[in-house]
Amino acid sequence: MTTAAVAAVSAEPPTEEFLYSNMEYLASLDPPAIQPVLPSLPEGVGLLPVDFQLTTFIEREREEEREREEVGSERRESTETHGISIVLQVNAVEDVSLPFAQRLRSIVPSEETPQNESQQMSVEETLRSLESNEPASTRRGRRQRLLRLTLTDGFSRIIAMEDSQVSCHCLRGGVALGAKLRIFAPLKIRHGVLILTSEKTVLLGGFVPELQAFWTQHATAILEEMSGRSKRRTLPHLQNNIHTLLAATSISAAVAPPPPSINTTTTNTNGITPFVEDVVGSRAQPQQQPIPIQQQQQQHSDFLHSTNVGMSAGNNSERSLIQNMQPQPLSAWRQHHPPTNPFLTLAVISDVRSELTIRENVRNPLGGTTQFFSLLVMLITPPRLTNNNSDNKEWYVGLGRVRKEEEMELLVDLGHRWLRQALRMEPDAFRRLSLSRDPNDVANLDRLVNDIGMELENLGEALFLLRQREVDGVVEVMELQRLSQS
Repeated sequence: MTTAAVAAVSAEPPTEEFLYSNMEYLASLDPPAIQPVLPSLPEGVGLLPVDFQLTTFIEREREEEREREEVGSERRESTETHGISIVLQVNAVEDVSLPFAQRLRSIVPSEETPQNESQQMSVEETLRSLESNEPASTRRGRRQRLLRLTLTDGFSRIIAMEDSQVSCHCLRGGVALGAKLRIFAPLKIRHGVLILTSEKTVLLGGFVPELQAFWTQHATAILEEMSGRSKRRTLPHLQNNIHTLLAATSISAAVAPPPPSINTTTTNTNGITPFVEDVVGSRAQPQQQPIPIQQQQQQHSDFLHSTNVGMSAGNNSERSLIQNMQPQPLSAWRQHHPPTNPFLTLAVISDVRSELTIRENVRNPLGGTTQFFSLLVMLITPPRLTNNNSDNKEWYVGLGRVRKEEEMELLVDLGHRWLRQALRMEPDAFRRLSLSRDPNDVANLDRLVNDIGMELENLGEALFLLRQREVDGVVEVMELQRLSQS
């Protein structure tokens, strides 16, 4: 076993390097720098089996050692059980006895922390409003603290709670995110939840900065959304969606996920169904003769065109297509036929409706598979075209005619092309980055998320060249051109 693995399962004092390392990052290395000490759970997260104990795992690790030692079996059984311990990392912690507002206040940055003034005011106003609406009973009398923690061995995440009758002594002063806890056998498990007691729990210390940064940003985003301030929703929603996706997938980052099945879909936390499909289709195809090279090349060109991959930012033909087309009201999409033909409209992005996903198993005619970025957004008619400041039912803006009764929303895929340019990387590279636990990679991922959010935040009104994809029927943005700001 490696040094890190020994620290995770033995009673030896762990090194300072281990205490300040992210165990999920150590588990993601090839080979892993640590070994699992928790049972394998579905999706890597869940409740412990009620009959789980550490003796089975530790017995297997120490089998050879026991054979060499000449110790009476009765004495060994009585001493070894109490000496068995494992080290787990604190991934999340909250005092569930506190009202919701106070829990958020304990996470968000303090007033001394440098922050945008309007953002700080929004957060503080929301906290005060929540606290003022709390029942008075929640603020009276002596409160019995009750901490709920998410713990991990790097491979699986479990729920733990301190004993509701007597607080866990080592946690009374608080616990940092990323701190390491040593837990001794026998474990106390109640309904699949690990119960932390003063006699069996030792706080070893440690801290993981990226965990603190994640939960701070998460709490701040919740408060900003609850504040009701009139601000654009694109940036916080995008950041929250992407981080939610990363948090949901980080459980299985250390092990290779099973390959997606052909022609299936998965639903994300927002209820949006990202497409994980085989472009060729599920119907059995008759056996065909080999295709000539020239025809293969033409098929490949058509494939790239239909999937929006072959168009670069400087494609002159695509640029001239936008310049030569007359923009139409967004509502005209209903009558646009066939929908696979290009359609140009003036619109703004009102909201982000899905996580940033990667479409899998997209086959091209020459064999092999391709991956595409995908992000669903909602397009709406620009507000300045629908604000009726006069008695006229219609008006002109030089980019098409819009009637008040023609206001419309259209869900579209922002498209692989724009997302690839914004991220400046291919899907494979982005997937590796999102699964990495290296602090530099985490910081780089946060920067990319912020960059995309700022791009969407500052986009404003733009010309969107749309077309329905033949492979799945989703309307995709082929090209977009931001209007010059006057």
